[in-house]
Amino acid sequence: MARQARHVQTSLFILTLITLLAPLTSSALEEGEIPAELDFDRRGAAVTRFEIPLLGGEYFGDKMDHSFIVGSGLYVHLTDALSLGADFGYSRVNYDPKGEFGSAVTDNNLYLTGGTFKIALPGAYRSGKKIREVDFYTLIGGGAIRISNSFRGAGTIGGGMKIYTGAPWFSFITEVREYFFTVPTASGSAFETDMVLLLGPSFLIPPWVNHP
Repeated sequence: MARQARHVQTSLFILTLITLLAPLTSSALEEGEIPAELDFDRRGAAVTRFEIPLLGGEYFGDKMDHSFIVGSGLYVHLTDALSLGADFGYSRVNYDPKGEFGSAVTDNNLYLTGGTFKIALPGAYRSGKKIREVDFYTLIGGGAIRISNSFRGAGTIGGGMKIYTGAPWFSFITEVREYFFTVPTASGSAFETDMVLLLGPSFLIPPWVNHP
């Protein structure tokens, strides 16, 4: 119950973030009072077509125990706000061998793969005397999970923040995802909702183009 409550809280936080950021940003744009850092057409961050994140973090399973996760991906930026990509993740399954799920596990390796669509909003924060530009984004995707030597469909929702460092080729990402899929059990299959916390560097592939 505690794990399910934590997953629900995370999902509510993501939805609340989407609800709050979208109207605030759009209203500021309409009023014409938005700073350059919060306007995609005027900010200083370089525009790139491709991006490769290298992420790692914590995996919180519903029926599985806490574990690590590492992963990467390739994203194509369709516009400043929209991107489409493919992700890959690996984790090591920890479980109770006497439980309904654990008794059906035949392989401890867990692989996640799929496509992801991201929608971003420009943001900024003050760091000392500098203004750091960031992207707040939400994501939705679908693909497959390989667990116990079998492939199963999986979906994901989430959100995160990309922090621009000032170097046109480098940024830093922190992200939360919720995965939905089924797992094999001794009696058949069971629905699973797992949470992932990720962070790490992201490399922006040249050529880079700065906004005017």
